[in-house]
Amino acid sequence: MNNSSVRQVLQPGIDAAIEGTVKHFNHKNRDLILGPDFARLAGNGTGRTLVTLACYADGLRVLHDAILADGEVGDKHVELVLSYTKLLAENFAKIRPGYSGYAVFERPDFYRFLRQYRNDRGAFGLKNSTTKWAGLRICANLDQVVGDDSPYLTMQRTLLSAAEFVLAVDGGTPTTQNCYENLKAQLNDLCQLTDTTAIELSTIAQSHFNAFDSVIDFE
Repeated sequence: MNNSSVRQVLQPGIDAAIEGTVKHFNHKNRDLILGPDFARLAGNGTGRTLVTLACYADGLRVLHDAILADGEVGDKHVELVLSYTKLLAENFAKIRPGYSGYAVFERPDFYRFLRQYRNDRGAFGLKNSTTKWAGLRICANLDQVVGDDSPYLTMQRTLLSAAEFVLAVDGGTPTTQNCYENLKAQLNDLCQLTDTTAIELSTIAQSHFNAFDSVIDFE
């Protein structure tokens, strides 16, 4: 196990899945792939921003479960996930008023952000079941609509690889193995879905989304 960031594990695969999804978008199928409520948010845009946000939020969900697998987050976990968490926190700050304090995210903000995310019932928060695995759901929709399962499989492999990467810090304990198997089961189940569930549109105002669309930065 080296000291590199899990962002190096997540970002290439997530970006590949995003590109593999949006390349299929056209005026006939985009809304079918996004699902009705994501399509409404995308409006006249390309939909890329929503796909990007959804896929990266899936990564954050995996990291949350992995670092808390044994019930305790230590410095070794923080170092692995800090860069990716910073990326998400600073972009959440652009679209969710409640996260505005993370526009410039520093290491001391980590635990506060983690607690807020863990208790968040708004869009893309951990407790919002309707945006849970939204990126994977969109990729599953893509397979249903155009018959290309590669983005879904890429996302699935990437998320599981990230979970393994983080869980390895704690060794191969029964607790970490149970966490991995639970995540794997959740991701496998998603391939049966045919559309995204509705999201709480009030948690991302259209005006906030428009601003986000012009300043999104997941580089």
